[in-house]
Amino acid sequence: MLIWRSLLFVPANNGRFIDKAHTRGADAIILDLEDSVPARERPDARRKLMESVELAARGGADVLVRINAQPDESAADLEAAVHTGVAALLVPKVEDAETLHGLSARVALLEAERGMIIGGVRFVVLVESAAGLLHAEAIARADVRNVALELGGEDFALSTGMLPDAETLALPKQMALYAARAAGLMPLGILGSIADYADLDAYRATAERSRRFGFEGAACIHPSSVPILNDVFTPSPGASRPCAALGGRLCGRPACRFGRGQRGRQDGGCAGGGTRPGTAGTVGSNPRTRSGKRFVNAGVSASMNAAVQRRIYAFLDGSGLAYEVMDCDPELADTAVFCERYGIPLGNSVNTLLVKAKTGGERFAACVLLANTRLDVNRVVRKRLAARRVSFAGADETRALTGMEIGGVTPICLPEDLPLWIDQRVMDAQYVILGGGNRSSKIRISPRIFEHLPSCTIIDGLAKIPEPAT
Repeated sequence: MLIWRSLLFVPANNGRFIDKAHTRGADAIILDLEDSVPARERPDARRKLMESVELAARGGADVLVRINAQPDESAADLEAAVHTGVAALLVPKVEDAETLHGLSARVALLEAERGMIIGGVRFVVLVESAAGLLHAEAIARADVRNVALELGGEDFALSTGMLPDAETLALPKQMALYAARAAGLMPLGILGSIADYADLDAYRATAERSRRFGFEGAACIHPSSVPILNDVFTPSPGASRPCAALGGRLCGRPACRFGRGQRGRQDGGCAGGGTRPGTAGTVGSNPRTRSGKRFVNAGVSASMNAAVQRRIYAFLDGSGLAYEVMDCDPELADTAVFCERYGIPLGNSVNTLLVKAKTGGERFAACVLLANTRLDVNRVVRKRLAARRVSFAGADETRALTGMEIGGVTPICLPEDLPLWIDQRVMDAQYVILGGGNRSSKIRISPRIFEHLPSCTIIDGLAKIPEPAT
């Protein structure tokens, strides 16, 4: 979700534009229910919104929805937009933290009603008034759903009585950037007006200036802006950026890596920094190095580790799905510790556990489940393995079967003769965090990746929610 060099506005009432949106190359598509849609046409746009989301997402872009600020309109927008497939809401005209607190509570109720992960729908916050700008830092820190902040130049200029141009908007946009950085959010925007896109050379110059000031991406209203933003906001090879990781929290590591199918993306970007289309295999071809030292798992040879990594990233690059590789401290690789340290929801983090039959001949299977669930060994696993006694594979067995260490096992590229069982709840998640094949990385990707694994079986009830402790 957070590879956002370019975010293209598309009116949610314009079927022709929506149908073409996935061909524009933007990292994110913003389906707009606000300014670009007349009030009389919004009810119909809302009824068709999830169909529009599916159409816009066909190219792999994240889909956001800009809602309205007025309470009655906002309520109708939330009812239509809070569904799986919508990565974030673009929240306009925010002037105080309390607005986001109330909005987040309403979104949480809808998520709960619809069986979604609570907190899965994120917020991109638009500050569009003098009052909002003066409260920008509090707004940025107001809710854990916040992942990005931007100053809406045109409405801000209107509210302050100034003309929206590069000179007048420079200071307020920088102030919004500082507020975003202070809160660990992604700063979005260009140091000019979103409407000044006709002169492409001038637009590029403005975008390049904006990047120098620290912006990581920008929204745009015309497709001609997309390739410029993608080019300008792609990090240079070897560049280091702050990593506004999932949930808007700093992950504490120097960098993340990204990929998207056969359009492999350059290394060096962080969440929100985006990546640049290139050749397959440019992402993750080698393990990440830091301070001249390569992270190699204890007990796994360097050659075996590199071979596993090559297979994993070749598979990811061939899947056609966007993915992000997150570096982590090997000592923090175990799922519960990793989630606590880096602020990752347990409901999005995946455990890959190897189980073995201890009666009737030794047989193994890999089970994939969310970290907030527990494998149903006694009823489901024993039955599927046709064994009276079942146990978890040990470290040596895991290493011998997979070439990976416990804490780093990924379900991708396991041996073809090893059964792979996926709990249905994993497939229902908006995104999942998988082991990276070693203890020094994790992979964020859509659960649709499992549709590309021919040996996997989706099992309803493979895992269960633990009962509360009494």
